[in-house]
Amino acid sequence: MDKKVSYKKVNTKIRNRVNSLLKYDENALDIFNAISKGKNTYVRLNRREDSSFDVTWINLIEDTIPALDTILSNPKSVIKVEGNIVPIELSKKISSESVMHLASHSQYVKTINPDGSVVPEKILNQTAEDNIKIYENRLVATLIKRLSLFLQKRYDYIVKYSPLLDYETLYVKNETDLNESHLVIETKIKFSRHAMDRNDIDTHNYIQRIADMMRYVKAFSRSNFMKSFVKERDVRLPIIQTNILRKNPYYKKCYKLFVFIEKYNRIGINFLINEEYKDIDSEDKHDIDRMVFDNFLALKGTDSKKVIKKSGYTYAPKILRNSDDELFDFYDFRSDPEFIRVDDAFRNDTLKSIPKELKAKPKEADIKARPKDYKEKDKKIYEQKKIDDLLKRKKKEELELRKTIQAQVAAEKKKAAEEAALRKKEQEKIEEDRLRKMREKIVKDASKSK
Repeated sequence: MDKKVSYKKVNTKIRNRVNSLLKYDENALDIFNAISKGKNTYVRLNRREDSSFDVTWINLIEDTIPALDTILSNPKSVIKVEGNIVPIELSKKISSESVMHLASHSQYVKTINPDGSVVPEKILNQTAEDNIKIYENRLVATLIKRLSLFLQKRYDYIVKYSPLLDYETLYVKNETDLNESHLVIETKIKFSRHAMDRNDIDTHNYIQRIADMMRYVKAFSRSNFMKSFVKERDVRLPIIQTNILRKNPYYKKCYKLFVFIEKYNRIGINFLINEEYKDIDSEDKHDIDRMVFDNFLALKGTDSKKVIKKSGYTYAPKILRNSDDELFDFYDFRSDPEFIRVDDAFRNDTLKSIPKELKAKPKEADIKARPKDYKEKDKKIYEQKKIDDLLKRKKKEELELRKTIQAQVAAEKKKAAEEAALRKKEQEKIEEDRLRKMREKIVKDASKSK
């Protein structure tokens, strides 16, 4: 809605209209008084959202990006020498290593001239090339992969959840006895709006910095450097401390960032929620009672003419038996049954009451020396076994009851889905009938025009 509405003006008009009705209509006044004097519950909640940002990881990544750019432009490498035995005609360069290899492998000598010169048939040919697939560069390649996912997760979350909202919630429940009937009305109104001028500028700059870093990392991911490490294994913690990682400033920054993002598990934004429950004054209470009054009048005192679906059920409640039904003792025939507790606390108390100094396997002499104590111990052990058995039965019955409840919930959900599908089908039928009538009218009008 582009046009702003004055809530106060509309509220004043509705209040005047209801007050006029209550002034001149006794039935309306009786209903309103019954609602006002009923059992009313009012809850008004104001919720205010605020946020704060952790820029530690952003500063660290921004400081490391120039180092990554430098490494990708001129990565460290080692000279890799490869030697192959090739025919003498294909040899491009003969080095001292080639001569030494030929001296120790006479099978590659073709002929020896009278002047003593040697004509080889095959010879060792060596080629040297720069190899960038060293451990330090593998760490840099792994860092770029992890950075891409690291930034994307936080960017998506912050873009989705950083906009702040303020909520005002009003919950009203009224229970009233009216005309020999029990009336229950529950209403919940939730009003939300964007938070005004708290962190909008900071949030925008925060998101923009993350987006800029993502563009850099995406460019790094498409570089020739990364193409060289497509089939290479990623580096994992712990990192081997090589000389390059310790002394080269660019690789050192990459190492520090790698260790940081591997251990950093926060999103980077914290939300502060302030909730205030406010009291309802007499004027607000009158307005709320008026709203409940309007809701009641919406029933119009008549049944709805259109029946969407008709169903009936017969419920036969049952009382489930469990182990608690057997857990009671009688002191005498006049007393009420006293239920025995069957829980961990009672079990622990029972165990504590058994003297620890009594032997687990007493001899006959021990029993004769302390017959009363051992008799009491046997009694406690028997009671403990009984309690343990009952506990097992109780847990089993609770599990079966939970399964039964879950099955009932699933059945109710299925029933609700079927009802929703039926309502949708009815609505589609109504729409089809309406469209058919419109088409017939259009054809009829067109025929008249001709």
